[in-house]
Amino acid sequence: MQEENIFKKDTTTESVHTVSMTQCVQGMDKFQDQTYIGEGTDEETGEAFQYAMVTDGHGRDDVIHILRRISASNLSKMLGKNDPVEALTAHVKQEQDALFALNQYRHKYEGTGATMCLVKIYVDRIVCINVGDSQAYVYCDGSLLFKTKEHSSCNTVDVTRLQTMNPSIVFEDSNNIEVVSETRMLQCLSKYAVWPDGHRLACTQALGHGGRTGYAPDVETITIEPMHSYQIIIGSDGIWDMMIKDSATDVERLWGLDAIEVVKFVSDRWLQEWEMVSLSDPDTIHKCSYSRHHCDDMGAAVVKITPQ
Repeated sequence: MQEENIFKKDTTTESVHTVSMTQCVQGMDKFQDQTYIGEGTDEETGEAFQYAMVTDGHGRDDVIHILRRISASNLSKMLGKNDPVEALTAHVKQEQDALFALNQYRHKYEGTGATMCLVKIYVDRIVCINVGDSQAYVYCDGSLLFKTKEHSSCNTVDVTRLQTMNPSIVFEDSNNIEVVSETRMLQCLSKYAVWPDGHRLACTQALGHGGRTGYAPDVETITIEPMHSYQIIIGSDGIWDMMIKDSATDVERLWGLDAIEVVKFVSDRWLQEWEMVSLSDPDTIHKCSYSRHHCDDMGAAVVKITPQ
């Protein structure tokens, strides 16, 4: 699916860019990723913008279904707010309260949430807003220019924020994976945030969960410079977990791909044969491969901004 629009200004001093967007979701196990593309109007400034967003549900499906049910017109209004994260958070809470009142929740808010990563493209700038461990990578002329921060235990600033909110939260070890080459993967440790009631989350920020994580989205504004080409790849963690993050070459190879091609590249990597190095036996390499239901879902939205 692809949409294309052209933003123009009545001036000869600023460049005119063409904006094209694609989106793709590949459900592998839980089918909880969702992508969105569209356009709206900034409530504060009256400026037109286009948007692309990826949400990744976790736990039960309740929150991701709430987000999927938002109409295109209502979503555009929410994203046009000065604080779109607040607008989406309020909507999720309102819907959860209504379902709870109808006895459709066994436990209010428990075990259901979603990350969100939003990019808004104005005529002269890109605005990235992120909550959770989905991420946006912004490229300029083929090189990585910026990437949003991941809200997880690896983000020490957000860990401090969460523990300041609730000093009783502890972090417990959990197994994870890290891709270190095109053929090799390491088992590694990550951490879950654990609340006193036993609620466990890999993300330190998320929509849903009764607001227990709070939110402090990272917001980054990037100027669209004349005569430069930009590409933005928004992906769920199922996309970025398969990239060699310390390798500029690996990340930059995604330049020029549309969303379908990005998901195909990452899906093939998930399903290939791996040389696995385990935590318990780091000196031995084991050959292994994932079946589809052991892979993470993948959602990607790609925005290309090119000068005319």
